[in-house]
Amino acid sequence: MKLLFITMIGLLTACNAGNGENLDGQGQPLEPVIAEDITDDDGNEEKSTLLWIQDNVFSPICVECHGGANPAAGQNLSDLATSAKNLINVTSANANFKRVLPGSAQNSYLYLKITGASQAGARMPLGKPALSTDAINAIKQWITLGALVPPNSNISAQVNNSHMTTRQLNEHKSATLTLSFNQPMNFSSLASEQILINASSPTATWSISDENITLSVINPQTLKITISQLPLAVTQLKFSLNNNSISSIISIGGQLLDGNYNNVDGGEFNYEHNF
Repeated sequence: MKLLFITMIGLLTACNAGNGENLDGQGQPLEPVIAEDITDDDGNEEKSTLLWIQDNVFSPICVECHGGANPAAGQNLSDLATSAKNLINVTSANANFKRVLPGSAQNSYLYLKITGASQAGARMPLGKPALSTDAINAIKQWITLGALVPPNSNISAQVNNSHMTTRQLNEHKSATLTLSFNQPMNFSSLASEQILINASSPTATWSISDENITLSVINPQTLKITISQLPLAVTQLKFSLNNNSISSIISIGGQLLDGNYNNVDGGEFNYEHNF
């Protein structure tokens, strides 16, 4: 059988549809981010990278206030790793926005701040001329492309963005989870049997067999996990990756995926979707 059916003794407790992660300012799911090449035709690094932004914006301009032992708003931009830790997927002073929401500049407080958007209060840098058009565009593009960090930069490898799409096909349905990572990953040793997926309804659970799981590497930063032949009765899916008893996902720089976002290499990544 492609799906192992297990009858439950009791009813499952209903779970919330989500906690607001990976939603835009209107509460709608963000589309998956497909990272693009960040070099120009001559192989030079373009401006839309965190490294360029750190060297040309954060360090020379922002650290005057956002640096040192007591950075303004607790947002330290002193160096590359510190900036990434203090910006990406971190809740801002306006709880409706992340400081940087990968894939969506318009829903990133940093971008709203430097463009003078009304939702973000006073424009930054405070009391100084606005950032140059090049700097603003670089930050916008960096966020839009997924807020990637340089490999081998001592920044934890993490999932930056996750997005689920579903389809109903006659007597079954399928689901595809797109995961965008903050840096290039090495998926060469990852196999479908190393990903734990459980499906459930209010009265039953199904364990998904690996023959119904397809892994698609879109690019080194983007992985798609597709499940086929799901019963129509399924109302919830739970994914578990980077369980070190089964397998580990590693960046091209050799870092274990920080699946639980504690800025320490390793840790299980979990994702839940309710239909």
